[in-house]
Amino acid sequence: MLLPLVGFSVQEHLERVIHLGEIPTAAAIEPTFLLGLALQLPFALAAFALARLLLRAADHVGRALRARPPHPRVRPRGHAVRPRPVALPLQRVAGLGYTERGPPALAV
Repeated sequence: MLLPLVGFSVQEHLERVIHLGEIPTAAAIEPTFLLGLALQLPFALAAFALARLLLRAADHVGRALRARPPHPRVRPRGHAVRPRPVALPLQRVAGLGYTERGPPALAV
């Protein structure tokens, strides 16, 4: 919940260091800084509420999935699936026209 406030403060101070070239000592008490910090509060509260809502929804989904019984995978006995041999046609390499060794005839 404090992350938006800290992020805003760090960003403002870094911007002033880059712009002015020195560390701003009185930046935290300026009215514009305090107004920007106050405007971060509603966003921090909204992000906190959204995170709580998402965590609660994830918890409910997890409980619902855990409560369902698993589907049994039953195979009938005596009907084991075994791979069958497959007869592949045999071809001789010489029959494909690759009888000579060396580079292809077009490369010479």
